[in-house]
Amino acid sequence: MMIHQGRRSGVVLKTFLIGAHPIIQACIQRLKIPEIIATYVKHDRRFKPPVERMLRVLVPNILTARTPIYEIADWLARLDESSLGIDREETASIHDDRMGKALQAFQQGRHKDASFRLALSSIEVFELDCSRIHQDTTTVTLYVERYEVVDGDRVSVFPARLNPVQRQPVDLPEVPESLYRQEPSTSAAQPRRPAKTPKHHSPPTERGI
Repeated sequence: MMIHQGRRSGVVLKTFLIGAHPIIQACIQRLKIPEIIATYVKHDRRFKPPVERMLRVLVPNILTARTPIYEIADWLARLDESSLGIDREETASIHDDRMGKALQAFQQGRHKDASFRLALSSIEVFELDCSRIHQDTTTVTLYVERYEVVDGDRVSVFPARLNPVQRQPVDLPEVPESLYRQEPSTSAAQPRRPAKTPKHHSPPTERGI
């Protein structure tokens, strides 16, 4: 809002900047950006305005002004708050500290899921052709933890030596034959079976003649 003093005393002219914000807000509503963000962040009743409302203001700021966060209150003061989808009470509570906490709450939430859901919403709403776009979101890491030495019906398992950086198996040393041909010692103590508890039979009863 910009205030201009009139020719007569006590008369002022208030001017609000609108710009492209109504068009941006129409796209935000079609994409349901606040609703999607609210689904993937934690809600705190003490945080006002909510995270999704704060980030709703940040989107047009990035698209039209790209001012630093510490200047967002001055940037917001020149605008008509209704063109941003917020009211005047919320405008007074939006400043750099609140915006930083909103971004932190979004990052600590499921921000990757929210970004992916926003991408799907954009494809659906604007009917984007993604037939030539391939996005691989799967990462699989395989490495060896052990190797086996087979000798007839006997299989011996040994830990593999791994490269701690690449997590890939390096050259394995030759396994001495004595390691997997050594027979178990017969003098080892064998586990004892629990003694059977004798069953107690009731004494025979005399049958009457």
